[in-house]
Amino acid sequence: MKISGRSRWLGAVLVSVMASCAASDALADSFFSSDGLLHAKAMTLADASAAKNAATLRIRPYVDQRGESDARLLGEFNTRIGGLSGKQLRLDRDVAVIATEQMKQQFSNAGFAVLADDAAAKFELSGVVKTLTLDSKARDEISIILETSLSEIATGKVLWTAAVSKKNSRFGGVAGNNRDDIVNFLYRELAVVNGKTVSAVNSLLMASYPAL
Repeated sequence: MKISGRSRWLGAVLVSVMASCAASDALADSFFSSDGLLHAKAMTLADASAAKNAATLRIRPYVDQRGESDARLLGEFNTRIGGLSGKQLRLDRDVAVIATEQMKQQFSNAGFAVLADDAAAKFELSGVVKTLTLDSKARDEISIILETSLSEIATGKVLWTAAVSKKNSRFGGVAGNNRDDIVNFLYRELAVVNGKTVSAVNSLLMASYPAL
């Protein structure tokens, strides 16, 4: 059976409309999802073989010492947040997992070769999450304290230990936040804390291991 040009055109239009509707539905499902969670971003580490810094680094999972019974609990809210209901701000992964991922991301972005936990590296980073809370009430308020240690793997010697802290607040706006706003605020403040850690470690290694 011969298909006319008009039929082919109508078929193409129908396919385009259906695809557009599917994309719109996917976007709506994402924004209006009822899982009640803040969805953290995926970690995208650079290829370790292309790292600019010769110091190879393993980063152990940070330990959650916040004293919370819920490892995913970030804080509370009593304002309008698009896509959320209830009173608790909870992540889709443990808070300590997010802290670890973002520390790895920061070191990778700074040019360090961040290796797998079981890989042969020269240095190892480990740490604890002392404080990591984000509440959205009259203002969005965040408090972070990450304590980090750097060790030389061959000798087991602890080269550096420090706690880096950050507090900040902001006005969520007349229209309120959505879930992405809260996640972006969390990641922005974590980047400040992690950036200070990266800078301190980099300075130490440049001074103590000039050959690197």
